[in-house]
Amino acid sequence: MTTTIGLSLPHDGRPASPDDARAVRTFILLLAAYFLLQIVMRLCLSDALDLDEAEQAFVVQHLRLGYDTQPPLYAWLQWLFFSAFGLTLFALSSLKNLLLFSTYFAVFQTARRLLPVTAAIAVTASLLLLPAIGWESQRDLTQSVLLTCMAALTLRAYFALLARPDAARYALFGLLVGLGIQSKYNFVVFAGGIALASLVVREHRQVVWNAKVALALAVAVVVLIPHGIWLAHHLADATDGTLAKMGEGHSRRYLANVGEGFGDLLLAIVSFVTPLWLIYGWLGRRELRRANVDRASPHARFFLALYAILFIGMVVLLLTGKVSHIKSRWLLPMMFSVPLGVFVIFPSLGRPDICRNVGRCAFAFAVVILLALPGRIFIGPLFGKNVRAHFPFPELSMALARRFPQVHVLVTDAQLTAGNLHFQRPALRTLLLKEVLAEHPPLSGDVVLLVRPDAPPGWLDAFRAAYPLTVLEQGDIRLRYQYGSAGFMSFDFVHVIIRNP
Repeated sequence: MTTTIGLSLPHDGRPASPDDARAVRTFILLLAAYFLLQIVMRLCLSDALDLDEAEQAFVVQHLRLGYDTQPPLYAWLQWLFFSAFGLTLFALSSLKNLLLFSTYFAVFQTARRLLPVTAAIAVTASLLLLPAIGWESQRDLTQSVLLTCMAALTLRAYFALLARPDAARYALFGLLVGLGIQSKYNFVVFAGGIALASLVVREHRQVVWNAKVALALAVAVVVLIPHGIWLAHHLADATDGTLAKMGEGHSRRYLANVGEGFGDLLLAIVSFVTPLWLIYGWLGRRELRRANVDRASPHARFFLALYAILFIGMVVLLLTGKVSHIKSRWLLPMMFSVPLGVFVIFPSLGRPDICRNVGRCAFAFAVVILLALPGRIFIGPLFGKNVRAHFPFPELSMALARRFPQVHVLVTDAQLTAGNLHFQRPALRTLLLKEVLAEHPPLSGDVVLLVRPDAPPGWLDAFRAAYPLTVLEQGDIRLRYQYGSAGFMSFDFVHVIIRNP
C-alpha cells in the first residue's frame, strides 16, 4: 500500500515568532471589529431592505430545493438565522458579515501557508481594495457573498490537501465543492479551474490526483443530489434568467456580439482589480518592473495556470456569440484570489515596507467604506439620487395594515416590494404576480393586489381570468421618499375577494 506524501509549502501557517503571533491576533481582532461595526451600522440605518435583502426575506417564506435562477444554500442559511433571531435586520446583516469575515479569514489562512505573516496580512487586507468585495458585498449582495466565501474556503482546503493528502481532507474538499455549487452556479467555473490547474502543475498533480479523488467526487455528488433532482426538473427556470442577463444587448450579428462581449469582459476585469492594481503598481513598481516571477515555485505556476485557464474559459464562452454582457461581480470566484496570486507570483512584493503600506491603504479604504455606506443615503438627495433606503416600505406596510386589517395575502409585481412588506409584517403572505399567474396557487378570501404604476396593461384581466373574484376597491397609494429625498413612491392597488371554486 502506497502513501501519498504531501507537498512542502513555504510556511506551515504558524507564526514564526512572538511578534508574528501578536500581529496575527491583532489583525484577526481588527477584522472581527470591522464586521461587527458593519452589523451595528446596518441596524442603525433604514428599515427598508435593498434588492438582495428583500429577495431573502421573500424566498424564505417557503424552504425549497431551488429558487428559479438561484441555488438554495443562501436561503437555507438565512432561514436558520431568521429562525434563531427572528425576521430582523440583525439576522440579515449578521449572516452576510459572518460570511464576509469567513472569506477574509480563509484567505488569510491560505496566505499563511504560502507567505510570511506580514505578506499574508497585506494580501487579506487587500480584499478591501477590490470594489466587488470591499464595497458591493456590503452594499447589497447575498448569494455572491456566499459564493466568494465558499471559493475562499475551497482554495484553503485545496492547499491543506496539498500539505497532507489524507482521506478526511479529500472528503472536506468534496463537501465544499458540493456546497459551493449550491451557493451559485458559476462556482463550477472556479472548481473546474482548480482541477485543471492542478493537472497542469506537475508537483500538484503528483499529490492531488490519486485514488482518493474518487472520495472527494463521491462526497460532492452526494451533497448535490437533492438540489440536482430539483435542477433536472427545473433546468429552464434555473438557466433562462441567467442566460438572458448574459445576453443583454445580444444582436443577430456574431462579430458584434463577440466584440461587445470582449469589451464587457475587459471592462469587468479592469473595474474588478481597480484600485488594487494602481496601489500595487505604485508601491511595488520596482519589483514589478523587474518582472521577478518565481517560476521555480509550483504554487506560483498554479496561480498562473489558474488565471490562464479561467480567462481561456471566458474567451471560449464569448466566442460562442451568445454572451454579450458581463458584470464584474460575476468574476468573484475567478478573481477574489488575485491579491494572493500576485504576492505568490511576485514574492519580492512581500517586503515588510510594501506590506505595511498596503495595509495602510486598505485601512484608509475601510474607513471610506464605513463612511460612504451611510453617507450615500443622506448625500444622495442633494444630487437627486434615490437609493432603496429612501423607499418608505415601513410606512407602506402600516398604511396597508390600517386600510386592510383583515387581509393576510398580498400579490405584487416586484420582489423588492414583496420582500419588504413580508419583512415589515411577517404575518402577511406575499406572492409575485407572475408566479401566481403561472402556477395558480390556491387563494381565497380577501386579497390585495399591489402593482407599480408602470405595470403592463391587462394584468388585472389576467388575474381575473385565473381566479373567480369580486373587486371591492381600487385606488392608489403615494408616499414620500425618506431622508429628504424628493418625490413619491406610488402603487396602484385592487382589493378583491376570491371565491372558492
